[in-house]
Amino acid sequence: MGLMVGSPPPSERIVTHRNWEYPPFNRWAFQNMPAIFATGEVERNPAFERDLSTPRYTIDTLQVGAGRSVREVLDATYTDAFVVVHRRKLLVEHYDNGMKPSTLHMAASITKSLLGTIAGIMAHRGQLNVRAPVKDYLPELANSSFGDAAVQQVLDMTTGTKFSEDYEDPDAEIRIKGQADGWDFKRDPSVPDTIYDFLLTTVNDRPHGERWAYRSCITDVLGWILERLSGLRLPQLISQELWVKIGAAHDARCMLGPTGNALYDGCFLSTARDLARFGLAFSDRALVPPAFVEDTLAGDAESRAAWLASEVGQRRFPDGHYRNQLWVPDRSQRILLGVGVYGQYLWVDLDRDVVIVKFSSLPEASRDHWREAHLDLFQRIAAQCAA
Repeated sequence: MGLMVGSPPPSERIVTHRNWEYPPFNRWAFQNMPAIFATGEVERNPAFERDLSTPRYTIDTLQVGAGRSVREVLDATYTDAFVVVHRRKLLVEHYDNGMKPSTLHMAASITKSLLGTIAGIMAHRGQLNVRAPVKDYLPELANSSFGDAAVQQVLDMTTGTKFSEDYEDPDAEIRIKGQADGWDFKRDPSVPDTIYDFLLTTVNDRPHGERWAYRSCITDVLGWILERLSGLRLPQLISQELWVKIGAAHDARCMLGPTGNALYDGCFLSTARDLARFGLAFSDRALVPPAFVEDTLAGDAESRAAWLASEVGQRRFPDGHYRNQLWVPDRSQRILLGVGVYGQYLWVDLDRDVVIVKFSSLPEASRDHWREAHLDLFQRIAAQCAA
């Protein structure tokens, strides 16, 4: 597309902090985030790499039943990378838009699923009490929306926090938060200077636990708790708890804001294969506690009631729920899902032993028809693997 080509590139083809998130500039930006943001290294263990072997199929030879072909879906959904692992072997992989197996790509809100998993690991070790109120760990937030919310309500996004996630509204809280934490350029000088200052301003518009709603600022609270408990910044924490253990082939990175804060709710940059290796960890008892996996799949009475009270949740996954920063699209199936804006997906089908990673650079942050196209493809692939 000629983005960032030339010395210098034409002004209309330069990707900057002001336009990186929007089409067509995101087609270049999502694979080149360290050129736009400061980043922190998430180190792997060079002595241990989980072998995924050579792909068995190409996207043109993989048969997935009725419906559009794999290639048709990938071409229509602005694909950058696509990886399918079945029984811990690489079934198929595909790269487009100049991406390579070694390229780090923005995972967006799949980052939330990493943080939720780390919280589960720390809770299993007794370091984190998910029933305790947030103010026990972050007394600074005692008078905010989050002070008397339970950590589990933070994990499940059922706090009463007033917050709009409408990316199309420049005045929505998600856009104000983005200016505070460094995701977006600062347009309004009255916006708090850091994500920590922004969280102090949060208020409730309903009781905690009443209704589920997706709000990225809640994951910022979780990231702050995990850093406070561990004494580590987020890149080092992800490295210690996950990346050195999953057999990653490449170091990952975390995007940082102007004050050095991690962009907790969407900062992670990874290769597609390594994100698939993270997906494999959910069926490895030595890496992710089985009790955490089962709790995520089952939920509890409060999280289920909050989901049923949510019109948005019911529209997306009427038979599912949200638990521990992971989506469960259908409670009758043992599937865990991580989702990020602009078409980032991690699909973990535990019963059929299938992990799918999809990196994209869609022209819209989120729309039902994009999600439905992706999930239909993932279901057809998993069903074919089980046949």
